[in-house]
Amino acid sequence: MRISTGTTRVLAWIIFIFTWTIIALLVNNGLYLPSPWETLLALKGILVQKQTYLILGLSTLRVTLGLVLALTIGSFLGLLGGFNRTVSILLTPLESLLKSVPVVSFIMLALLWIGSRGVPIFISFLMTMPIFWSAVEASVKQADPKLLEMMDVFSLGFYKKLKYFYLPWAAGYLKLAIRQAVGLAWKAAVAAEVLSNTPLSLGRKIQESKVYLETADLFAWTLLLLLFSFLMERLVRHEA
Repeated sequence: MRISTGTTRVLAWIIFIFTWTIIALLVNNGLYLPSPWETLLALKGILVQKQTYLILGLSTLRVTLGLVLALTIGSFLGLLGGFNRTVSILLTPLESLLKSVPVVSFIMLALLWIGSRGVPIFISFLMTMPIFWSAVEASVKQADPKLLEMMDVFSLGFYKKLKYFYLPWAAGYLKLAIRQAVGLAWKAAVAAEVLSNTPLSLGRKIQESKVYLETADLFAWTLLLLLFSFLMERLVRHEA
């Protein structure tokens, strides 16, 4: 009998929680590893605080702004590189730099440049922009030559080609890019919040939990981070 994907996922979560519970019982020290029950109690305590929802909203806003900036600027650079080989070659070092330099280095530099409040947005933007950039550039370079030839026959200008062909063609690539970027944007933004100690942020709460040795709270805030990242990914998949 074939087991459905949904059933498999539920079983995987049951096994994970069971394993977590057993290990927590063996460790027998909530400072090192709180049990699922202790984590749920900590989560309940966090959710009854009004400030929690402000923190979650602001962190979500930072991630969203970073993604919007990345989508806008990355798409623009992708179009430039896709239409002009010289521009693509000139921009290659920048693209390689963004993909290879550790995120912590950018966070430290951003702290010097723009201060703690803007760092999560900037880092979220910086880490996800290459995804959109590469997707749009690839879509332009892989455009169907027969369709391009047909548009030339009908003497369509550049802007009409862009509006009626290139942008719709790139949309499929961008949908996949957005799905890939959401999770990375959350990880990058929260890492930036932790290191920059951004006020009213998930990252700051995670850092405070670590400093005050409130491991159950740390797990609870991390669960909220995973939940919001998952919900945003699902929303993007649904809209796409």
